[in-house]
Amino acid sequence: MSTFLEKQFYSFAEDVGDVLDESLYSKALKKFEQMKHELPPPYGPSFVHMDFRPGNIIVDEETVSGVIDFESVRFGSTEIDFTKLHRDFLSCEDRLFQAYQDGYKSVRPLIDLEKVLPFYQFTDAFNSIGWCKRRGVEDNASFLEVNLEILKKWVV
Repeated sequence: MSTFLEKQFYSFAEDVGDVLDESLYSKALKKFEQMKHELPPPYGPSFVHMDFRPGNIIVDEETVSGVIDFESVRFGSTEIDFTKLHRDFLSCEDRLFQAYQDGYKSVRPLIDLEKVLPFYQFTDAFNSIGWCKRRGVEDNASFLEVNLEILKKWVV
């Protein structure tokens, strides 16, 4: 696991602590430590986009022809990008999820999703709660609630 991801998690932890009750917060921190030790080694250093979404992916008919908006790029594990795509799009339709996996396998080995996806879903939900605190809990109440439910699923 990259030090960037760990630093990011603990950076958001300060904000998350203001949102969650003390028991859930403590359980979440312990869960992070437990889950990070269960991750398989990454396939190697990669550029991680950090903002994959339809507006940043250029498609020509049925082919991805480009990706834009690299201002948030980091070195890290590709699972970080996959998690956001999975949360917002790939989990909604099996055919789309399969197409993603097929395309990914044409470039490099596919990560062991059963081992890594739970960890990244958990950390994404946790960090998103911190993001909501930083951007305004009231203005982002629905996003906060979605991520609280995801976090509780992994922690409780």
